[in-house]
Amino acid sequence: MYREKILTMLPIFDKAEVRIVEETVNNAIRYCSTVTAMEAQLEILPYRCSPEELREEIARLDTNRRRAHDAFISRVNVTNRLCAKHDLPLFYNGPDDRYDIGECAFQIHKEYDEIRQLLAEPHQRARCLK
Repeated sequence: MYREKILTMLPIFDKAEVRIVEETVNNAIRYCSTVTAMEAQLEILPYRCSPEELREEIARLDTNRRRAHDAFISRVNVTNRLCAKHDLPLFYNGPDDRYDIGECAFQIHKEYDEIRQLLAEPHQRARCLK
């Protein structure tokens, strides 16, 4: 769904606008990686840190997650403004809620990861590259 929207935008947008779309996708992937790394660390850290160190590490991880989330939300908002400027459907038209916008990032990540998985299959690689 998001990838299809992106493929519709790219031929219409100028180079600076395409860069913003690229940043939106990159920020989505970065946010998902940050969340995944945080979840893994939350399982591991209690076995490696003192209670005080654990609190500090959790605070640091949460700050990193929040920054990645804010960066993604910012790019989504800019991308939506570009879509409106070009009379295209909004890139993200869900609720103006941090959780839902975060879920959008995971959907984008999933859509692009499916392509990566297809390209990893030798018999599919030739079909995708044609």
